[in-house]
Amino acid sequence: IMASMYAVYHGPRGLREIAGSVALLARDLESGLSRLGLKQQNEYYFDTIKIDIGSGDKLERLKSAAERAGVNFRYIDSRHVGISLDETAEEEDVEDIVSLFA
Repeated sequence: IMASMYAVYHGPRGLREIAGSVALLARDLESGLSRLGLKQQNEYYFDTIKIDIGSGDKLERLKSAAERAGVNFRYIDSRHVGISLDETAEEEDVEDIVSLFA
């Protein structure tokens, strides 16, 4: 019911704008992380990327920094982190996420 009301409220044009914005932010996030030498692992994605952070203690350092910043990531395994964006995300959020990985 909530999803249908969300769609009715925003309408077709609004949903396309939201989807485009989220997809663009996900691409910006991939680009920012790529500049740090991190690789996005999904062949295709819309709002969720999977990043290979490599080996070593990088995961623990990332977890610690993310926790301090109040950011939730999906820790898939010892090398991979999932990041999902939604319509509430902004470019500043992308910059904050990239800074956590830096």
